[in-house]
Amino acid sequence: MDEKYRLFAGFARVAINPGPGTGLEGYYIERRCEGVLDDIEVNAVAFGSGPTSAVLLAADLCLIKQKYCDVLRREVASAAGLPFGSVIISCTHTHTSPIVSTDPSQSEETRAYFPLLRDRLVQAAKEALSSMLPVSSAGYRTGSVPGISHCRRIRMRDGSILTNPGTGNPDAVCEVTKPDSRVGVLRLDREGGDTLIFAGYGNHPDSIGGCKVSADYPGFFRRTFERAVPGTKCVYLNGAEGDINFIDVWAKGGDLNDTFRDFDDVFRGYGHSMYIGESIAGAVLQVFRKVNRFEPAGLGLYEKVVQLPANVPTAAEAAEAHRICAIHRAGRDAELPYSGMMLTTVVAEAERMVRLEHGPDTVPARVCALTVGPAVIVGIAGEPFTGVGEALKETPGFEFVMPAVNTNGSEGYFPMMSAYEEGGYEARSSTFRPGTAEFLVDECRGVMKEAAERQGKGKKA
Repeated sequence: MDEKYRLFAGFARVAINPGPGTGLEGYYIERRCEGVLDDIEVNAVAFGSGPTSAVLLAADLCLIKQKYCDVLRREVASAAGLPFGSVIISCTHTHTSPIVSTDPSQSEETRAYFPLLRDRLVQAAKEALSSMLPVSSAGYRTGSVPGISHCRRIRMRDGSILTNPGTGNPDAVCEVTKPDSRVGVLRLDREGGDTLIFAGYGNHPDSIGGCKVSADYPGFFRRTFERAVPGTKCVYLNGAEGDINFIDVWAKGGDLNDTFRDFDDVFRGYGHSMYIGESIAGAVLQVFRKVNRFEPAGLGLYEKVVQLPANVPTAAEAAEAHRICAIHRAGRDAELPYSGMMLTTVVAEAERMVRLEHGPDTVPARVCALTVGPAVIVGIAGEPFTGVGEALKETPGFEFVMPAVNTNGSEGYFPMMSAYEEGGYEARSSTFRPGTAEFLVDECRGVMKEAAERQGKGKKA
């Protein structure tokens, strides 16, 4: 081992629960925090090798818009004595978590969450950096957990594509694509400290609903695994899940245990969330003792801002969008000829058109990569379709790729080209024009290669 670039790692975990009344993210209906089902947390991992240091903050939040994420990263970097690019914030995408915003249109309770979150992120980063220990052994492996994720884009009997048409819908024919059931596992054994386990899996943590805060299945995964294997700390990074969720449209019998039919015809339940988390923990348990070992030396880090083409509406489309948004915001959804997920789709599309009515023509989004030996974590500021994740995992020259979505910002869905022709919630609401997802794959691959080239060379982000 090259002692000059020996890898060090530290860990910290801090609760980031909001106060009562804080707005909750994830739906097109207003929700406010009414309590805590289980703690939402930030899991911080600090990395150090030679002159390069970084901290990865995996937070149980639905998303953080890039302009707010930039502020938080600067605050953490300043407090921790790191360059801006050495702070990575990734959201697990739980839909039972607070809105992160200081916009005056938000409630006082919601705006008050921002400084609380900032302080907790700073605390977690400092604690992780101060607890760094030598990594004695490292390894990676890919497991599998079939049956708990599904393509949420469903081909209907009339040939149309609907997102989440409702469990038991008699007109549902088949899922448009297959989910990626692979679970990526990265293991770092530390001298005199807990073993750190990273798990990457693409799915939507939206299996609980309601107005109480929860980490959803990423929290159940962490707690289940750590109870099963004492002396470990787990970090969950959500993979490419833009078109993937937990909903089995054809569920029946025991598959419906611990669920209820929610407002959007989706079956959710706290017990179902537990089932998903435990299933992922089981898949990680199957492989973590059989990882492919590599020398724990070297750290690579690189980030780039890419300009992505915006899906700007026509004047006629914008006029109709204003009408739909006015009806929805007035609480008169009954006047719209839609229900369930189709209502959500139409409203989301209208919101996108109003937002982009006057441009801009391009939207900046961040992509980043952190390499440890032959393993790379690639961060994407939004929600790419599973096809993006599958392509990145097959990038030539990389043995192990773990995509992490909603990282260093969140700018919306990145559907594959075909989805725009097929229709559905994601493509109709997407900020971006067709072809953006395929372009993003190329950009991510370039960032991965640059990070790998910097590994062990002492270059800073």
